[in-house]
Amino acid sequence: MKKFLAIVIVLVLGLAAFSSINAAQQFPDVTGTKYDSAVSKLTSLEIVNGFPDGYFKPEESVTRAQIAKMIVESLKLQKSNDIALFQFTDINSSHWAYQWIKAAFDNKVIVGYPDGTFKPENQVTYQEAFTMIIRALGKEASMSDTTWPKAYIELAQAMGLTTSITTTTYNAPANRGDVAISLFNMISSDEQKQKEEAAAKAAEESKKQEQAKAKALTYAIVSSADETKNDFVVKFYGDKTKYTLLSLEGKSASKLTLAKVEAINDLLVGYKETKDGIDINDVVKQSDLDNARIITKKSDSVITFSDKKTWDTSSTSFKDSFKLYSFVRVTCSVDDDGDITFDKVDNLGIGTSNVTFAKAERILQDSENNVVFIFKGFSVSDKIKKGVVTEGSGTSSDYEYGMVAKTRSTTKKDYVTIGKTEYEVSSKSKDFETDTFVVFEEDDDGIVKLVKAFGVSMLDGSVTTIVKSKSDYQDYISTSGIKKYNSYAKCIIEVEWDKKGKITVEDWEEYDDIEDMDFLKGDRVIVDTKNGVFVIFSGLEPNGVAKNGTYTVAADITPTPKPTATPTKTATPTPKPTTPATTPATTPATTPATTPATTPATTPATTPATTPATTPATTPATTPATTPATTPATTPATTPATTPATTPATTPASGSGDRS
Repeated sequence: MKKFLAIVIVLVLGLAAFSSINAAQQFPDVTGTKYDSAVSKLTSLEIVNGFPDGYFKPEESVTRAQIAKMIVESLKLQKSNDIALFQFTDINSSHWAYQWIKAAFDNKVIVGYPDGTFKPENQVTYQEAFTMIIRALGKEASMSDTTWPKAYIELAQAMGLTTSITTTTYNAPANRGDVAISLFNMISSDEQKQKEEAAAKAAEESKKQEQAKAKALTYAIVSSADETKNDFVVKFYGDKTKYTLLSLEGKSASKLTLAKVEAINDLLVGYKETKDGIDINDVVKQSDLDNARIITKKSDSVITFSDKKTWDTSSTSFKDSFKLYSFVRVTCSVDDDGDITFDKVDNLGIGTSNVTFAKAERILQDSENNVVFIFKGFSVSDKIKKGVVTEGSGTSSDYEYGMVAKTRSTTKKDYVTIGKTEYEVSSKSKDFETDTFVVFEEDDDGIVKLVKAFGVSMLDGSVTTIVKSKSDYQDYISTSGIKKYNSYAKCIIEVEWDKKGKITVEDWEEYDDIEDMDFLKGDRVIVDTKNGVFVIFSGLEPNGVAKNGTYTVAADITPTPKPTATPTKTATPTPKPTTPATTPATTPATTPATTPATTPATTPATTPATTPATTPATTPATTPATTPATTPATTPATTPATTPATTPATTPASGSGDRS
């Protein structure tokens, strides 16, 4: 780097050697041209100057001797004392630039022309200038192709030396302006390179610090902490050793009290061991799990957290994001009262190579200490509240369900009993209507807020009725957009209805995955996109209608169609083979026997209206042909005797319903 900077400085000083005036002067022949930025930058650094007349003269050329001197001075090259090595026939020791030209030759910066000359007063061409600079920078040795001048020009372009130099005639003389641009490009490139090197150095230093943080702490569960001989000592589960406690979370042991030390019993701690004892730098409490993210889905290597962040754990981005983190898996257990205990700790090491993830595990990222905790032993529906697990919906919304048993109010507070538990409510208790199924939230203080009330009267409104069977519905569940509701709170509400049609909610069940829910024919689906709730009402029929909590089916509410005419006799005259002229005009000529009664073909002229042909004399009026004498009136042919009136053999009559 120092060598490179020296080249840049001496090259530009060489330009200044042509003539000099005040470095801060602005040049009228440069202002507004492509040379402006380059010349302004170089003059501001006092690297180049103009001529005494106030002009920079960017179009004037540079000689080969001048550029040789600039390069040699930049590298502080020494010439050899061996005169025999110097072969240029047009240069001797009397030339003003002899020592710089010889030094450049001795150090293989220049090689001259094939005829043995150097031509020091010739104007240096672009390709010659680029070649000298490339050799001076030591870049020639790494070139795979040294075809001159093509390979050197291409390398100069790749290095950025030619940026803003518009000439494509590289064997033409290089002018002062373009040399200034080339130097400006070199300086800018070097400044950028220095920034990149500084950034890389800082990143490497940061990486070392992050690695040190990740390696610094070992995690274990404290089984005991007490005071012995004026020293505080701690012991970890599974470890017979007692350790002298030097500090607790950065506080010197001399400033600790026994109460503070005993408070870490049964808690997860991160400690650093020294020759004198241990420093505890991190204490993880059960209440910290309140902020943990839940893995709600696992499919091969893909995990989704409760904050909807999805990671492919086999991806490079995931591995890079956590390569400087240590991973710790904590096995937990929960008693009947919901209290959590930490049972076992596994330090998995740094990086993700030894880490697997499972559904319902809690992930807690500690960026301060570069550690990721994985807590297992919970279900997706478990919620953590200050070290106590409570039953929840298992969604990111943390909703709970229940039937409102009663409400009560005092002068200061309102209460509601949901299931068997009474809660203080954030709003008026009247909002929680008795016998209404509700979705609610509970905050850390046990106060609940109503999210959504599901009264049976909601079934009157805009609900989706499932008309397909479960087997037909499974493909739709697994392939359709219904999966987008998987992040919602999900519940199936079981309802029953009595002989009078009154609907009551009997039971409900919460679900973690929408694919585990049963979608049955007749179920009602309500989707609350505002609050993120997905509810199925089960126990109803496809053709049922709910009205203000009363449930009916079509057969109950649709009147039975009346026959088109009333027979005047119970006996049917002997039919004739053809339809008489008095047959009703709307009767089809060849209606099959299965066509509902009231329109059969070949009805005798004297047959009462709507009575089918060939009906036995004892058959009641309006009974179709071949129907037994006991078949109810208006029953179609071949229909069993127990079939309700007006029901066709294969096609339901309009307005009727089948409750089987």
